[in-house]
Amino acid sequence: VYRLRRPDGSEVWLRDQLRLSDGGGSSTIVGSMADITEQKVAQSDRAVAQSMHEAVVETAFNAMIAIDADGRVIDFNPAAERLFGHSRAAAIGRDASDLLVSPRHRRRLLAEMRRYRDSESDLPFGRRIAMELLNADGDVVTTEVAISVVNVRGAPVFLADIRDVRDRVRAAHEARRLNQLLRDAVES
Repeated sequence: VYRLRRPDGSEVWLRDQLRLSDGGGSSTIVGSMADITEQKVAQSDRAVAQSMHEAVVETAFNAMIAIDADGRVIDFNPAAERLFGHSRAAAIGRDASDLLVSPRHRRRLLAEMRRYRDSESDLPFGRRIAMELLNADGDVVTTEVAISVVNVRGAPVFLADIRDVRDRVRAAHEARRLNQLLRDAVES
């Protein structure tokens, strides 16, 4: 494969093929060249798109987890590692419900995933749902989860965008406590 620069400065990619033909005492070289520029440009575009996708997922503030149709983790970004305390290597291939879902939510989540897989019924797409998940120490992490699904080679892949809301929950609880203290002080 060759990359050549044309007089106008543009590049062209060529693939050559040579064959030695031995015909009755004389040898002949037969060759051809094919312009593969479109293939190379498409390949480069895919590589750029893949790099951009990886950069977005790798630098996202929210935990991003991809789960296959069988409920196994197939991707686990650095934010998920920080939030849940599992390394990507330890999470990949594990059953997501065993790894992250509190027993209180496990049966419901598994039933919803199974229902979607079997009938493509609606999951709570496009909105965040409150969910208690577990970190590596078994502690509850209060989160909001947005689930979307993509079809990969005919099978659903569930994408979970997970936001840690523990600080917001603590702040709301503290605001309620302070409001109650204020009401009590005014009433006395």
